[in-house]
Amino acid sequence: LGTLEHIAPQKPDVSGDWAGSLYSEQAGELIETLGNLTLLPHSINASISNRSWKSKNYLYKVLASSSEQGMMSLLENAQEFGVNAPTQQLLESKSIYMAQIDALAKVTDDWTVDIVRARGIRLAELSWGKLSTWLDWPAQ
Repeated sequence: LGTLEHIAPQKPDVSGDWAGSLYSEQAGELIETLGNLTLLPHSINASISNRSWKSKNYLYKVLASSSEQGMMSLLENAQEFGVNAPTQQLLESKSIYMAQIDALAKVTDDWTVDIVRARGIRLAELSWGKLSTWLDWPAQ
């Protein structure tokens, strides 16, 4: 895994389906927080880029598929989600089960401020649980 993927893009396409509240002044720099980031291989990150939430969520489902058969079944609908042939071929050749994407693939609603904040808190809790043991620091 080589790059950080912004789930809601830093510069969304104006025709996309991203919630405006993600980019509001009240949300601050929410786009740059842990809850809006995930790890992806560079080539896949470049292909996912600034897509709509509907398209990204579909691609996360493909990446989280735990079997080749499941992945191929999902890819049958690729064009419906704006996935072109080169991206589809990239996913077919590079896609291995990516457990870190599984939770994103299960999101059935829009990607919102509340989801980003809750995900950030949960990831921080999980990280601290591991780090505190490694640092020999009491977890609280």
